Formats: sequence, structure tokens, C-alpha cells
Amino acid sequence: MAFKFLLELCRASGALLTRAEAFNLLWPGGGNGSDEALAQVVVKVRQALGAEAAALVTLRSRGFRIDLPVEPISFAHDSVIPEAPDAPPPPATAVTHGTSHSDPVTTTGKHAVAPGKHVSKIVGFLAAVIFAAFIAMLWPTRSNEMLDGYAMSPQQFGPISDQGARTLREILARDDEGDRPSAQHLLESLLESEPHSAAAPFFLLYLIGNDPQHENENRWRQAFNERLPATVPAYVQLLSRWVRIDDDEPGVELELLNAALKLEPSAWRLHLARAHVNLRLSHFDMALADLRAVPLSTLSPRYAMFVMSDRASLGDADAIQAELPALAKRSPLIADYVRARIEMARADWKAAQTAFEATAQRAEQEGLFGALSYAWLLGAVAAGEQGHWNDAIANAERALRTAKEHSAARRLFDGYALLGYARYRQDETAERATAPWDSANDEYQKSGNPPATARLWLLRTRLEPAWGAANAPPVAGATAQAVGLNALLAARRAWSSCATHEAKQALASADANGIDDGYFADEADLLRQDLGLPRHVAPTPPQVPYPMLERWITYWESARDAGGRGCVPTK
Repeated sequence: MAFKFLLELCRASGALLTRAEAFNLLWPGGGNGSDEALAQVVVKVRQALGAEAAALVTLRSRGFRIDLPVEPISFAHDSVIPEAPDAPPPPATAVTHGTSHSDPVTTTGKHAVAPGKHVSKIVGFLAAVIFAAFIAMLWPTRSNEMLDGYAMSPQQFGPISDQGARTLREILARDDEGDRPSAQHLLESLLESEPHSAAAPFFLLYLIGNDPQHENENRWRQAFNERLPATVPAYVQLLSRWVRIDDDEPGVELELLNAALKLEPSAWRLHLARAHVNLRLSHFDMALADLRAVPLSTLSPRYAMFVMSDRASLGDADAIQAELPALAKRSPLIADYVRARIEMARADWKAAQTAFEATAQRAEQEGLFGALSYAWLLGAVAAGEQGHWNDAIANAERALRTAKEHSAARRLFDGYALLGYARYRQDETAERATAPWDSANDEYQKSGNPPATARLWLLRTRLEPAWGAANAPPVAGATAQAVGLNALLAARRAWSSCATHEAKQALASADANGIDDGYFADEADLLRQDLGLPRHVAPTPPQVPYPMLERWITYWESARDAGGRGCVPTK
């Protein structure tokens, strides 16, 4: 894809390539591209341009152009050039220009270059990409070759053609670069083209999520159950069980991943998956150990950003600082984001705020949305930690503006929740916070996110007891983990109307059902403060923004207002 994008920019010879044209070029027919995927293509092209990276100019909300001098490039009449695959161009420093032949390259289309016209000198190394693709075709991928980081081959899921195995690897590469919509589309196609293989439904369940609310969930499960061979290695059996369990069973997930990694400790993607489960369970030391097992050199810049940022937050700031120069060579902007996360981990909030804001501004200028859009939100968090609520409001509003432009639901509800709280803290009244919190609740409801809805309800009920008494809490579900959360919600509502005895009883039920072992332990401790009971854990900054940034609001309330929150007596 980077090849196609760069070639089209060169054909335009400095003219604007609009965002719509870029999407149509990279994802013909529409529907499978995403802002984050396009952002990653831009990152890869800038990486390839090396010292000339600034020549790829982004015009916000409009498109892209290449600003470089041009020179004629041509090929011989009898050259046979195979179509280049969707692979990143090689580094510009590795390219040498050959002598010109008789006829210049011609093409057709809006940005066609007629014979005798000039093409950007960057086209000179595109021939190297084509040559590399041709060489790669001489050694085709086989279905029994191991998938990087999984310690298993496509063939272990049942019969699959060599072409199907190559397609699967391309799918996983696209997902690594943040192009999940395209990955899902190709997996759906692979589901049809390889009817005897369970590989496509396995990765649909693994990548897209084992979500019972997903409209295709049952179809993927059925295909996987029907196609998985009766006899597979124990390791594949464990992974097959893992992808079919619900997301709200972290204990079961952990058990299966532990067993799988005992069999294949080199499967670094499972270490990454286990780290995420341990983060959900607040097992931070275990999460850090798994993240350290992920080889940074094999990751795309996007994946490296996530792993390095979380490692910094979990205590590896110095080690990650030493890795920044290597990341900066591949993607300077992503390295800037990780640098901001390091400052955040070191609690240098002023430096973190400055770094996040600078990264977010540069990302906007270069048209890079995707994961970098969190920079505005984390800039709001850093401002809030300093008590700079005006800055927090401004950053949250910038995050919301960007999220609205790109229809990013997760950024929307995080942004609304933080904006509401910052407004509340600015004047210590809930009046100006009501509209953002209502918007956050609407976004949570649309996304089908019960934990997020529950946390927002707990937040609002504590700050507005009358609101909590008038609005029933959400129902968290029927799993063992949800039973504890439902009891916590009942305890908070009882306290909102000053029913102290009932609140303590419900909180005891939440304790008995493991509320302190999961994501809502901080909210349980905050309620203990309000009831005048001893906290189980001292308030600490929730360094890792996982799974929601609203945990910072709980921390701020815990740190500033121990036991001082009132209630509204029932009349």
C-alpha cells in the first residue's frame, strides 16, 4: 500500500492527492479503509523517504502532496515489471539510480505522466521495490511455515492452499499496521475461499473479538467448530478454547494462556495477550514480565508504541528511554508519543503535558489520526494532575473535535467524560458537567460497553447524589465478576440516599464476590472512604490508561476528598 501511495504522489508531481482519492486508491470501492490505516501508510512512506520525509506534506482535512525536485526516469521497452505487492518501500538510503533508457514510463489516470514529462526522483527507487517483489515470488510462502509470534502454522487449522497461507500472512501484517477493517474484510473472503480451514474463523474471533453482541459471532464460531480438525496439537487445542471464551472471564483466559505458553514460550503474541489480561486484573508485575518477552525489533512502529508505552508506565521507563533512538529512526512522531508517555511514567506532569500537546498538534498537521489521537486526552490528564483545569478542558475539547471528524467512538466517550469532570473541577458545580456526561453516556450505550457505563454512573452518582437516586444503575450482567459489580452499584446508590446500613451490606457482598480483584477495585475503595471505612489500598495514579481513562477521575476524587463526600437523605 505504501508503494501505491508513494507512486501516486510522484505521478501527481506536487499536485494535491485528496484524502478521498487516497482511500479510493488504497481501498478501491470503499468500505475497508480507516483513518488509522491511512495514517500508518503515511508513516511508512515517511520512514522510507528518510532525510526527505518532510517532503511528504499533509494538508489537514484535504490531502497530501510531495514537494521534491523532479528528474526523468525511464525503463527499457522489453522490461517486464510485475505488479508490486502491498509492501512498504525500502529505505531511501538503500536506493541507487540507474542510467536512463529510451522511453520514459507512461501511465493513465487523473495524475498521468505523459512521455517526456518528469516524475519525482523518488520514483527511482520504486524499481528496487518491484525487483524485490519479483525475487520474493521465486520463494513462495508455504502453508506449513510458522506464523510470526504465534508458534503455529496455518496448516494446523486444516487444509489450506499456499495462496491462502500467503493471504493470511498479509492479513496479519495489515492488522499489525492498524488496518483492522481491511484485515476483517480479507478474513471474511478467506473464510469463503478456504472452506476446509479453521484459520480464518480463528483469527476473526481472535482479532475482531469474541463479543456475543457482534452480529457475526455465531457464524464465526460455527465455522470454527465445524472446520477444526479432530486431532490437533495440545497447543492449538488450548488456543481454540481461548478464542471461544467470553471477554468477561479473565481468570479462565489466564489459565489457558498460561498453559499454552508453557508449551510454546516463544509465542510472543500470546505474551502480549496475557499482558492485557493481567492489566485487566491489575497484576502489573506479571503484565510487565510478559511485555518484556515481546521482541521490540520485530514489531511495527504502531505495535512498538503500545508495548513501549505500557512498559514505561509499568516501571521500565529507563529501559524504554534507551530504545527511543531506534524507534525514532523508523517513526519520529511515534517516538515523540512514547517519550511523552515516559515523562508521564516519571510523574513529570509539566513535561508530559507539553510533550503530549506537541505530539497531538504535529499528528494533526500531518494527518495522522489513529492511536496518536489519544495524545490530546493524555495531555488533558497531565494538565488535570497539575490542577490546570482550563488546560484540561482545552485538550479534551481538541480531542473531541478530532474524534468527531473521524467518528472515533472510544475517543468520544473518553473525551466527554474528561471534559465533564474538568468543568466540574473548574467551578466545583455539576451544572456545566451535565451535558458532556450525558453525551458520554449516549456514546457508551451505543458502543455496548457495560463497564464504561457503570463507571460513569458511579462517578456521577458520587458527585451528584440526587442524580444517582433518580437514575437506576446499569445492570452489569450475570457472570461472577458482574455479580460483584452489581453489588457495588447497589451500595453506591444506597449511599447516595444516606442508607448507610444498606450500603455497607451491599459493599460486603461486592467484597465477597471479588470486587477488589478487578477493574472496579478503586471505586470500591472510594466508597469505603465515603462510608468512613478503611481503604484496602492507598490511592495511586492509574499509570496505564487501560481500559478507560476515567480511572483518573476516580483517583483524583480519592486523593482530594477522603471521606468527605455527602449524600441526600431520603424524605
